[in-house]
Amino acid sequence: MACSSCFNPCCSGCGGNRVVICPPTFCPPAPTLPVGAGCNLLCELQVSESVPVVAPTAAQQPITSVTITTDQVGDRVLLEGTVEWAPAGILTLPILALPLTLNLGVPGTFRIWRDAIGPGGTNIFETTDTSSLLNLSLSASVLPLTVTLTFNPTTTNFHFVDQTAPPGPHTYFLTVDVPAGIGGGIIPSAFVFTAQEINPNPLI
Repeated sequence: MACSSCFNPCCSGCGGNRVVICPPTFCPPAPTLPVGAGCNLLCELQVSESVPVVAPTAAQQPITSVTITTDQVGDRVLLEGTVEWAPAGILTLPILALPLTLNLGVPGTFRIWRDAIGPGGTNIFETTDTSSLLNLSLSASVLPLTVTLTFNPTTTNFHFVDQTAPPGPHTYFLTVDVPAGIGGGIIPSAFVFTAQEINPNPLI
């Protein structure tokens, strides 16, 4: 047989050459561990997190979802995401009276829901970012006038560990709030959303 571990001392007959044929006894199979006896990636993960979650007051605009299965009590799910986004279109406001207050940013609150969006699911995480003002233009110098606002694209990054997911399949939904007055909502131009199962830490 061709020795697949010729640089391993167990394969003394190969002399460090992978293509030399040597007896199987020189290349014993690697010992196998029972399922669950090994330690997988991130099995020693320690987490301390505090994330305020409040009842949403705006419509939830779905962005994407991922599905993963936890197979034992104590499993955790590492959720990570990056969203590039901006308010849809241009915001135009008719101005009929002064004084005038203008918001110089549009907030976007991103939420992760487990199993469903809304009452049937669990809102486990949220974070808020703001798209800042890019340009402001006035259509006239006397009333009535129109103010036109455009906003910068914004990149929001987040990660969170779901430490309470029961065993079984779970779908995680990523949403963003649609602020009042933004008729076209928020447009994600690019996004990445990932989920990874993490086994319980080994007992010491």
